[in-house]
Amino acid sequence: MFDHAEWVLGGSNYAVASLSNANGAHQKNVLINLSDSTVKTLVEGEEIWHPCLWHSKNNYNSKDLDTDSAGVYYLSSAFYSALELRVKMQRFWEKRDSITAVALGSSRTMFALYDKNIKSHYLLNMGFSNAQMTGMSYLFVNYVLNHLKKLKVLVLEMSPDFLWYDGYSTWNNVVYDKVPGFKYDENHNFWVDGLLEHFLDAIKVTPRSETALMHPYNLDDFLLPVYGPRRSYAKNIIDSVKALNVILFDENKFGAHDYTGVMAYNTDHLSASGAQQFTRRLDSLLYKLKK
Repeated sequence: MFDHAEWVLGGSNYAVASLSNANGAHQKNVLINLSDSTVKTLVEGEEIWHPCLWHSKNNYNSKDLDTDSAGVYYLSSAFYSALELRVKMQRFWEKRDSITAVALGSSRTMFALYDKNIKSHYLLNMGFSNAQMTGMSYLFVNYVLNHLKKLKVLVLEMSPDFLWYDGYSTWNNVVYDKVPGFKYDENHNFWVDGLLEHFLDAIKVTPRSETALMHPYNLDDFLLPVYGPRRSYAKNIIDSVKALNVILFDENKFGAHDYTGVMAYNTDHLSASGAQQFTRRLDSLLYKLKK
């Protein structure tokens, strides 16, 4: 009996599945060719579940790269957060010599800023779902600081509820421990001495899903989150941020804003029209800061 069936990533008319026996034990993972209905055993064992397989033709010599890990920031067994971040990581490596501004944050950041509509800077929005301070810090310290030599602006989401969440569980359990790519970079000192030849080629053929491209790369910085503290506590937190040597771009204004209902995707995220307004205003601010 077939179980845990998944499409082969990068393959046409192929699927993988667990094959269970009469006792319900999953003792085989198999490759199914849907064109001719043939089934090939890939691996056998006692209990092997949820196979994932991807393939591509490498047009380069990858002897110096572990192509099972290099640039693999997403696997189908990982959470959708990894899928979103996998798209951002490819753009990060490809455009690292041109990027002058970066946005880091959660899905609120992802849904509110159309980075390709920013004209004042070459901005990359690296927001992804379930991001908390731990994941944002990891990306900033190990990737942004090490590789974006032209960086001028850092946009950080400041959601008060970040202080009420265990960032390690939302980063380690959701992304870091689910895919090999970040640990591979870590084991190579995040490539501070330069990328290996064909590293970018490897990223382009690593597992991905076209559904990742359905969401614009956007940013929602200061909608007061529904998961955070009481408004009185949130105000104290925001006031403490205002006292720092930073520019607070507050579009929520504790509800005294001009974002209409149609500009909200839901209670926690901006819609496309809301993101257009947010992006336009942030771009205007960044232009002023350049003068």
